[in-house]
This record gives sequence, C-alpha cells and structure tokens, in this order.
Amino acid sequence: MTNDTPYFQRYQQAFTAYIRDPLQQPRPAGVAAKRMNVYKEIVFNNLFESVSACFPVAQKVLGKRAWLALVRRFFRDHSANSPIFRQIPEEFVIYLKKIVTYRMKRIYRHI
Repeated sequence: MTNDTPYFQRYQQAFTAYIRDPLQQPRPAGVAAKRMNVYKEIVFNNLFESVSACFPVAQKVLGKRAWLALVRRFFRDHSANSPIFRQIPEEFVIYLKKIVTYRMKRIYRHI
C-alpha cells in the first residue's frame, strides 16, 4: 500500500498480515504482544474449526500435524474472494486445487 492509502487501511493491512503470518510480518505498532496473540488465536481457531468440520476425512487421512500445517498455510497464503465466513470451506477447496495444479506442473516439468 502506498502512503496515499489512509492510515486506518494501512493499519488494517499490517494487523491482518501479522495475524496471518506472525513469523514473517511485524506486529503492528502500539499493540501489545499479548493482545495481538489473542486476536491471532481467535481468528485462526475459528477458521480451523470451520474447515475441519467440513473435511473430517481429509483431516483423519492427513493426521493432526499435517492437517494443522495445511490449514495454517491456507490461512497464511490464500486470499479469499468472499468475506462471508460460511464460504471458507469453498475457499479451502479453491486453495487445494491451486496447490495440486502447482505441484503437478512441477512434476511434469521434470518428466
């Protein structure tokens, strides 16, 4: 975002960037780490529960650690096209298709 972008929008971008990827993004200025951790945990847990409820077989096949890692990558990397929470599982399917397409292209490039 440019400096022409209003401050509140730059702040929202920084806030959500940190929630999505706290290992790579700086915590927004003026927000205590403890407070930010609460937001980060609440938002991710809601997303995780929503996706997990819709894909119990995938969760079981992958196992807890791999499933958690996959949902974390989805949370970090995917930009949803809809702000409607109940459409998150559909967005997850879109994300999975992108992953499979990308990996297949890499495999076929080496054949």
